[in-house]
Amino acid sequence: MLSVLFSGYEENELCPRPDHWEASRLPPTWVSRLWVKYPFWAGAFGNPFTRRRPLYRADLKHDSEFDDFFTPGRPFKKTVEAEYRLESEIGMDATEFLRRLNDGEKDLRGIALSSAALLGCDLRFVNLARAHLREVDLWGANATAVNFSEAQLVRVRLAAGHLFRASFHKVQAPGIDLAGANLHAADFTGANLSQADLRAAQLTNADLRGANLSGAVLRGAHLTEADFRGANLRGSNLIETIISKTRFDGADLRGVRWEE
Repeated sequence: MLSVLFSGYEENELCPRPDHWEASRLPPTWVSRLWVKYPFWAGAFGNPFTRRRPLYRADLKHDSEFDDFFTPGRPFKKTVEAEYRLESEIGMDATEFLRRLNDGEKDLRGIALSSAALLGCDLRFVNLARAHLREVDLWGANATAVNFSEAQLVRVRLAAGHLFRASFHKVQAPGIDLAGANLHAADFTGANLSQADLRAAQLTNADLRGANLSGAVLRGAHLTEADFRGANLRGSNLIETIISKTRFDGADLRGVRWEE
């Protein structure tokens, strides 16, 4: 019977070395289900479906596809969060995101979220380092000390948000909307904020050393004691900004608009 089940697979491919496994070479799903359903097969011949192996070219969008990758009865979610942290590959919807926030979860590193409207969302002290947010509207969010370090923020709106002491260290957020946001003492070191909308933003005591603000609009922003040392401000708009004790040492100020 085994010869029928595994017809088309060479003998040395039935139990290859773990580092040679890849999703495209796994037996069909119905075969793996039979193997799990009748465990005496595994006892006699070993169970190749429970061996740890890389998820090379695997379909990570449907839970049913993971039956062949982990030991039966072992919680997949726990495995992902504790060992593999694959949320950024799987993604989540806004309902799941809000449920985890309401449950008091603060560690949401590496999550993926797209096409969501979460106006006024409470993100205080939430860790979203290396998260992937695309077309997410967080207008008016309360995000005190939120951590966006090294995150990918594509067409994200945080306008009018409260982002006191937020971390945007090395964030990739070209074109981000931060108009009117409270960014007091925020960390933007090494961030990519090219073409960002920072109109009337509160950037007092903010650290923007080495940040890319080329083409950004900071019209009417409060820059008191902000640190732009080594920043790229080429072609940015600083008309009507409030500048007091602001540092621009080594910054690229070519083409900056200071007045109408």
